[in-house]
Amino acid sequence: MQDEIIKHTEKIVKTAKGRNTLGEKIKEILVEIVVIVFAVTISIWFHSMSEEHHQREEAKEFLTDLNQDLNQDILLMETYSTRLKSFNRNLERINQYKSNYAAFKKLKINPLPPFINRETSTGEYDGFKSSGKIGYIENKKLKSSILKYYQQNMLRLANAEKFFGNLSVETSLRITDKGMESVIDNSNITRLNILGGISTEIVQVYDQQIKTAKEIIKEIEKETK
Repeated sequence: MQDEIIKHTEKIVKTAKGRNTLGEKIKEILVEIVVIVFAVTISIWFHSMSEEHHQREEAKEFLTDLNQDLNQDILLMETYSTRLKSFNRNLERINQYKSNYAAFKKLKINPLPPFINRETSTGEYDGFKSSGKIGYIENKKLKSSILKYYQQNMLRLANAEKFFGNLSVETSLRITDKGMESVIDNSNITRLNILGGISTEIVQVYDQQIKTAKEIIKEIEKETK
């Protein structure tokens, strides 16, 4: 394409220096200019089409990889949701037998809260976003859902998990240092019940985020067919 433009440009110069009349020169030069403009326009159009195709392919590859990250998130959230629910069930028994440790001990249940060590799978998202390519996703609804999932909801969830985890470790250390019978101490019961309230809220967020992740996965599958 560049060679063609050079050729027609040279022809314009040659025409301008030629012996034809001014009217003939203008006519020939205008024709060459039209040819050059058309050639440039076509070149830009093909380049734009190629770039858009490349961007769509990159977005498709990203979404395919993101699908795996989301499934990993779902698996981890379901795992920790199960642990928190188990803790809450045990906590109900602790409250029932808090005035009688001997009877509680016979239940043989773990009174200690779990420690949450879940991490959101952000590798693919962070890499794609930091490279400025998030705009390659043409589906605006899907793009908005992905941004909200990572930048808002999962960050809030991580903060809640961190608070729960810190209090969980502190409470567990207090109980184990004084002996398991200290689980029925008023201060420890209070701490455990606070953890129970937080864990209930976290489980609710897990349920919502699992639902959101599954909806995003469904949209991704439509986009990558």
